[in-house]
Amino acid sequence: MDWDESHPLFWLDEEEFYGADPRADLDHWSRSPCWTVEEATALSFGKEPRIVNWAFLREFSNHPFAEAYRKRLEHGLRATQIGDLGGVNRPVDYIEWAKGIDFEFSPEVENAVRAHQSNVRDWRSDYEALATERDELAAEVKRLKEEVAPDALRAKPLLESERESLLIMIAAMAQKGYLYTATGNSSAPTEIADDIVKVGLQLDVKTVRKYLHAAAKLLPHEDRTA
Repeated sequence: MDWDESHPLFWLDEEEFYGADPRADLDHWSRSPCWTVEEATALSFGKEPRIVNWAFLREFSNHPFAEAYRKRLEHGLRATQIGDLGGVNRPVDYIEWAKGIDFEFSPEVENAVRAHQSNVRDWRSDYEALATERDELAAEVKRLKEEVAPDALRAKPLLESERESLLIMIAAMAQKGYLYTATGNSSAPTEIADDIVKVGLQLDVKTVRKYLHAAAKLLPHEDRTA
């Protein structure tokens, strides 16, 4: 049946036709984080998606608005097939898509969305900024470690005077504590190696003997065989 004066619903106003006020709930939909393609289609006309939708309009396919709604919904669904839209989209993203292909979008709905968006903190941008700052700090810490660590951790070679002082201490402790003599078969190297193990350290007897021998050379000649 043609949509003209002969149609029984032709003279109804919008609220009578839909059975409720079809105007979009601006506060609700401008706060919504995402819209489905069908919700966005109704909102693009300034209509309430819970009242004005294809499930209702398909029964009036000869209605001019129903035909316009169907075409816009079809464009949106096709856009999801090629990735221009998702199944659900951020309100601003859908608005930009619709206006980008010259679809008129309800100014009231768009203004409400943009007004609300301006008052909403962009947590994603904040997170990305913090992540960038974290990465920059981590890179700086790594650079400083690489710059400082080698000098801090590298064992510096002993000066000759420092080495001689250590050998003198070794000679004195070995002689007075272990009765070490550089001549003969002294048991001091073995005793010292055993005591090193007892305190939780490790040094083989050959190494102990090598340093004891070097230290003994610094003793007065008469003390080397004492």
